[in-house]
Amino acid sequence: MDKELHERKIKNCPVCKTTEHPKAENKGHLCKPCAVKRATDWYKANPERYFFNQIRATYGISKEQYLSLLLQQDNKCAICGESETVTNHWKKNETRRLAIDHCHDSGIIRGLLCYRCNTTLGSIGDNPDLLRNMATYLEGSGT
Repeated sequence: MDKELHERKIKNCPVCKTTEHPKAENKGHLCKPCAVKRATDWYKANPERYFFNQIRATYGISKEQYLSLLLQQDNKCAICGESETVTNHWKKNETRRLAIDHCHDSGIIRGLLCYRCNTTLGSIGDNPDLLRNMATYLEGSGT
């Protein structure tokens, strides 16, 4: 009887019609592979909406606030003053958007950075003393 009850509760994935895959959380009765494919397809079809949904969820800023920062910085990195040149890893023919730089302790947004400057700050742990030491090293090395 328990086996029969258990079998009735398991529903087929409406996409691939199988019960063999584990179910995805909060995705109706889709199996995980079908839920991942649906999300990936949606992202590819709606990259701008995805990006602005992500920054709202992650940093608490709206599309309008991001675009306002972009306008204030003339579409250039707040550190090096250059336009972004690194391509998006999802779409190789598309340049990345400027990254949102923020203080990891307070959450305060400092500005928009290119990939190079953003990853450099991240690699030194936002440590200004280390950055000053790096500058001193470069200036003293004769390069």
